Amino acid sequence: MASTYSKTTTTQNTSTKGGSTSKTSASGKVSGTTNQKRDEALKDYKESGQVQNAYNQLQNTLNNKPGSFTSSYQDQLDEIYNRIMNREEFKFNMNENSLYQQLKDQYSVLGKQAMQDTMGQAAAMTGGYGSSYAQTAGQQSYQNYLQELNSQLPDLYSMELQRYQQEGENMQNQYALSRDMYDTEYNQYRDSVSDWQADRDYYSGLYQDERNFDYGKYSDNRNFWNDEYWNERNAEQTTESSSWENTSSTQTSTTNSSTSSGGSGGSSSRSKSSSKSGGSSGSSGSSGSTGNKLVLTNAASNAAIQNNVKILSQQPKAFAQAQVKNAYDNGNISQSMLNYYYDQLGW
Repeated sequence: MASTYSKTTTTQNTSTKGGSTSKTSASGKVSGTTNQKRDEALKDYKESGQVQNAYNQLQNTLNNKPGSFTSSYQDQLDEIYNRIMNREEFKFNMNENSLYQQLKDQYSVLGKQAMQDTMGQAAAMTGGYGSSYAQTAGQQSYQNYLQELNSQLPDLYSMELQRYQQEGENMQNQYALSRDMYDTEYNQYRDSVSDWQADRDYYSGLYQDERNFDYGKYSDNRNFWNDEYWNERNAEQTTESSSWENTSSTQTSTTNSSTSSGGSGGSSSRSKSSSKSGGSSGSSGSSGSTGNKLVLTNAASNAAIQNNVKILSQQPKAFAQAQVKNAYDNGNISQSMLNYYYDQLGW
């Protein structure tokens, strides 16, 4: 039976660089006047009395907007218009004509008188006896007056037509006059609307200008006293710092093995490991080994920091990042320490 012996030695070196962090904060003393002025300046903006006056003027103008237009001549226009549009066409009826009836009565009387005179004259010529001649002559005299009456009809027609036309023209003139008065009222209304619009625009612009100017004063005062506050605070600075030392460790392991051939022989091996560490954190003391507990502070030892990296790498990324970020926001770790964790964890 032949045996073969072999020896394997493995050496692992681990080192962590040391570092330091610092945090600077304003620690200057702020005067009581500055604190008081700043507190007043940081209050919510409140419009000044001048701005309120401009706003009230604007509201009064808006509330006095002219209403819808109405005319006192509208009813009159409607009435005249209806009379013009519904007027009957011209017709001449002598029996309904009052002047014709007057002339008819007059001519009838005159005709009768002429007929009697003619018949009387004819009777005198015949010795006082009536005759057909006297009757015929009298009737003729009466008819002459009736014919003269009828000869007046063309003039009566013309007069009636002229009256009808004049009446129409009068209605047209009345409508035109009423329309002129309507237009005058409407123009006055439009003038009042234009005046209102001009007032509205003026007071609206005045309010905006006053408010912008007033708010600008408020903003400038707020910024001035806020800057003054921080100038006094930053007049003195306080710095807090922390650091950690370099650590290193070396681990060596040796494995001896033998192999035999033939029979039912097997193999056997023996290993030996040793470790050596340096630095201030050692390997045997209580130098910050915290197991599975996170120690996210600037004062954490190197071992604790390495343990933090290990724990965080095993957690969900979002949860791990939130814990580190929360420690930084609360001032427990510095910016450089925050960057270290992000680099080690590949974030």
